[in-house]
Amino acid sequence: MAVRSRALKCSPSLPPLRRQFQGPSRSISFVQGDVVHWAGDVLATSTSKNLEGVKRAHWWGFAGRYSADAALHLHVGGSLQQECRKHMSELNFGDVLRTNPGPQLKVKHLLHTAIPSYPASLDPASMPLHLASTLAHIMSVDKATSLLRNSFKQLLETAANLHAQSLCCPCLGCGIRGWPAHTVAQIGLEALAEFQSEAVPHVEFRCIDRHVLGAWIDQAVALGFKENSEPETFCSHLA
Repeated sequence: MAVRSRALKCSPSLPPLRRQFQGPSRSISFVQGDVVHWAGDVLATSTSKNLEGVKRAHWWGFAGRYSADAALHLHVGGSLQQECRKHMSELNFGDVLRTNPGPQLKVKHLLHTAIPSYPASLDPASMPLHLASTLAHIMSVDKATSLLRNSFKQLLETAANLHAQSLCCPCLGCGIRGWPAHTVAQIGLEALAEFQSEAVPHVEFRCIDRHVLGAWIDQAVALGFKENSEPETFCSHLA
């Protein structure tokens, strides 16, 4: 199934954002692009606890946009959800499931992680009544942050166990989950800095939103990652 075209969020006069840094044990790229066009060993994505993808193209609070996970489901088709359900019916927040990516993606493994919505972004008063009634109990920010941090750690560990040379992550949680980009960037990049394994020598964070990606780049600078002006040694696809 062909995925709908998603315009990059930048001025037509600006080329897609693309920056590369050197971390303690690996190179890190930030690329403005669609994850469905990435080619490499391991591609990660977020999902719902029911492993159904996040299909909210016309959700009242996310009008006209949809998540990286929804893009993958549209691109691959119904076989992706079927593959997920072969393994389990529910995925706990912070955990990771590995599935076969199928022939539509140019990757060897697809990792799914379930992350909670950012609690501070969930305001029942601003929601339609039928949705607000489902938010009687909202997870604390500290608990949600701990689960998001665990997702990043588990993705890295799983990719290392698969002997991956490359891993691509979207900016997890920065879309319909409502997480502030700078908060997720700090969590994700700190997890990467603390990951001592020499496995997974290249990690790419990919996002279609230029402003979100810019927040990640700013956080990489704040954490002391050194920008690399040399040409990338790992070549991924940007379409």
